[in-house]
Amino acid sequence: MSMLYTGRAVPSDGRRKFSAREASQRAKALACLRSRGSTECKGQVFVGMFFDGTGNNDKWVEEKQTATQRQRNKHSNVARLYDAYLDEPKNGFFKSYMQGVGTPFAEIGDNSKLGTDIGGNAFGFMGADRINWGITFLLDAVYTYLTGTGLFGDLVQRRQLVNFMSSSMLAGGNAYAATADMKVGQWNVPGYLLNAPEQMRRADIYKQFIDKLTAAVKSSQRKIVQINVSVFGFSRGAAEARAFTHWLHELFTPSGGAFEIAGVPIRIGFLGIFDTVASVGIGDVTPITFGHMAWAHNTQSILPAVEECAHFVALHEQRASFPLESSTGWKNVGYPGMHSDVGGGYLPGEQGKSMPDWGLSPQLSQIPLIDMHFAALKGGVPLLTLAELAKDSASAKGFATDARLVKAYNDWLAGNGIKAGSIREFTQAHTRQYLRWRGSLHEGKGGLLLNKRFYRDAATSDKKDLLEADVELGKMIRDWRERGNLDLDQRMGQMARKYARRVSPLAGVLTDAAKERLTAEEKKFYDIMCAGPVPPAASVTLFDDYIHDSRAGFRVAGKHEPIFITGGYARFRQVFLQGEGDSATRKIGELVERKVGERAADMVEDARDIKDYTVRTYDRARDRIVSGYHAVEDAAVRAKREVEDKALAAKREIQEQAEAARKKLQAAAEAARDQASALKKKTMAEIKREADEAQRIYDAAQRHVMKKYEELGAMWHSIMD
Repeated sequence: MSMLYTGRAVPSDGRRKFSAREASQRAKALACLRSRGSTECKGQVFVGMFFDGTGNNDKWVEEKQTATQRQRNKHSNVARLYDAYLDEPKNGFFKSYMQGVGTPFAEIGDNSKLGTDIGGNAFGFMGADRINWGITFLLDAVYTYLTGTGLFGDLVQRRQLVNFMSSSMLAGGNAYAATADMKVGQWNVPGYLLNAPEQMRRADIYKQFIDKLTAAVKSSQRKIVQINVSVFGFSRGAAEARAFTHWLHELFTPSGGAFEIAGVPIRIGFLGIFDTVASVGIGDVTPITFGHMAWAHNTQSILPAVEECAHFVALHEQRASFPLESSTGWKNVGYPGMHSDVGGGYLPGEQGKSMPDWGLSPQLSQIPLIDMHFAALKGGVPLLTLAELAKDSASAKGFATDARLVKAYNDWLAGNGIKAGSIREFTQAHTRQYLRWRGSLHEGKGGLLLNKRFYRDAATSDKKDLLEADVELGKMIRDWRERGNLDLDQRMGQMARKYARRVSPLAGVLTDAAKERLTAEEKKFYDIMCAGPVPPAASVTLFDDYIHDSRAGFRVAGKHEPIFITGGYARFRQVFLQGEGDSATRKIGELVERKVGERAADMVEDARDIKDYTVRTYDRARDRIVSGYHAVEDAAVRAKREVEDKALAAKREIQEQAEAARKKLQAAAEAARDQASALKKKTMAEIKREADEAQRIYDAAQRHVMKKYEELGAMWHSIMD
């Protein structure tokens, strides 16, 4: 299993110190140097090969710029290490710098708009030419050390031979069409090779070079004890560096457990690579492509012949166009940031990160730079030390670190909270922290990017790119949130539509459009961004001040990576373990396995929803029946109470009316008695008449009361009935 670790804390002055053993190893590795003197002198040859990344070229003046990448302090770590390599051909020190694909490289003829800008950036076009240019440089360096003259007549001949040996992806293979034999300077190019496979062309031409070099080795009075090769690369340049070791190794001859070339012992002592990305041909942006075409096919493993390999990996890179090639069998060391936060190439202040007034070279990529420099020195690579580099102001700036950067990195090392693990687990764990930070910018009403210092300090063009990428993510999160909040009835409705479409092509026409429930993959990334653990403060500091947004403004052949295929921010970086990327069958198998897994997860979620809906429907029906029974029972009780209340009210009314009638009769009787006493003074006739009248009034009143009583009684019986 390929493991990933983080580096060690950086000393406050940015300079790592050799232990006594390390210093002794380096001294021993450099002890056999000899200057050209006696014809019997024996010496070693050191060759440093430096393959820069896509879009990286220290001599290039980019469009709309007036200064080179080097002059703008934008040159990569590969270019900076090239500066540190000894350059003393007379003493056996040779170095060669290969400009990155996607940039002009006039020496090999890579300077066309179509080939360089589009072919190089998008497909790794003319990467093979760069690799062959490196191998021819090595052979020429050895020949020059032995004879004092070059192996090739001139650079034009060398370029023609290199182009001939290299495939042209954009031209559909070999650009040569002739079948007759041809001659390039002193070198023969048989006609049968002109349309032959690249490897056959390469083998035939290199055999001619090796034969001439072998003759020089035998005839020269100057002898070479050993050829020591060191190779560095970043991005596609790291992939070229790996391919370089493979193609160079094809020229080796085994000798007593070691290797020779042209009869001279040779070793690949050190391979120093930053965040290897192949992406040759069609990259990892589609489900069935993997970016291991042409020169990247079967060339990305670390050969046993490589004595020491240091591979520094970007822990937060996500882009589909930048799948990582693990250095299986060697230690992968993880560094915070995106691809160019590790390999270099960001301008100070770009996107408001690593501001120019923070230090001479405030970029986060300075940390892996000084660590690679230290690892190479330990491995015997003839680099100037930091103390030696400090004597030159330009070199000092190239390898500078500042206290703020060192503290931020060391705090992150101590506080990020993630332990070493497999390379896939480790990169995903760090990416989770980055995604949670990105999600935090969309909490509440969102738009929190605008409040960030780095956004306010960014250039106008960078603000546009940052905002565009952030708005895109915000739309994605809001869509997830809305779909994640669908209630069970809504989910069942959309599920019915989904399965209806499998039965009838008219289902989508005859039913309303509905938002799909979140897939398991979408829910996973929504939870990571919006509900995951808050990143440690030290990680947030790096996200705010040093780590760039590699998706913002990134385009392939002028187009953004297709989100509907790649997932945008909702993805983990693809990691190829050694040899995996060369198998299309494996890639398709992984895709099928992933899709089947996602489909199975969705079906499980559908089944869970159906179960929940069924249980809830039963519970609702049961609740309605129970509540209906209770409603009838409550209504009967209320009706009974209403009848009783009305009867009691009627009874009270009758009693009140009877009491009123009694009181009225009593009052009438008392009035009659009063009148009777008054009549004593009247005549008997008058008394009789008044008595008769009183009797009549009394009888009438009594009849009226009795009638009223009977009416009240009838009312009572009607109510009771």
